[in-house]
Amino acid sequence: MDKMDIRWFLKQRLDFIRIHYDCSASAFLNTVRQIENGEAPFDTPPYTEDGEPAFQKQWEDANTSIDLIGISCVSLLSDALKLYLNSLKRIEFRFEFDETEQKALKNGYVFAFKAALGKILNTDWVESGVDFEILEQVVLARNQGQHGNDITGFRFKIDAKTIRQHPRPIFGRTEEIEAMDGQDLAVNNFLGIAMKIDRASLFSAIDEIEKLSDWVELNRERALPWFEKQRFLRQARAEPRSNS
Repeated sequence: MDKMDIRWFLKQRLDFIRIHYDCSASAFLNTVRQIENGEAPFDTPPYTEDGEPAFQKQWEDANTSIDLIGISCVSLLSDALKLYLNSLKRIEFRFEFDETEQKALKNGYVFAFKAALGKILNTDWVESGVDFEILEQVVLARNQGQHGNDITGFRFKIDAKTIRQHPRPIFGRTEEIEAMDGQDLAVNNFLGIAMKIDRASLFSAIDEIEKLSDWVELNRERALPWFEKQRFLRQARAEPRSNS
């Protein structure tokens, strides 16, 4: 049986997420555009005395739908990343975490895998250009996107702990980040900031995961000394049994 092409299956998932986001969000983005430009069917504002902009509810609902699509896609992306890394562990390299990496797992699996794969591939990852901070934020956004923060609406926040770890979060609402004018988000937003997973941030995170898989594939030969060492260790463990 031919060896499974893990990267191919990952890329299929990543391509699907890109297409799924664009197809799912397009209708709502179009509604937002039509309302903001006064296009049909939003070209005749109804009479109102409440002072709100015309079609405010429809505009808010469309934007909420776009946000929820982003959250669902980042959840799919987090699953794709975890499935890929676990496939490297169980199928490609067949390794177990050491004691240090097991401890790192308590704070999230991304950096535990970074350490383990770094030893196998003999790299500190600098040359790869992969931003593991973004990969970790994918997982954190997925976790926080599963739990609402406010009964009055579909609002999700990046909590203060995450902001301390990632002071300029990729999935933070741009307006809130820019409003800080260079100040420390971790200090000034102890209650967190709004999560915003738009096309640009989602696709940037997808590209980062793809970059990781491409680099691993192109540098698989770096693992040969590690494989040889594992073979030697297995033989050394087997010898006492064969001589008994």
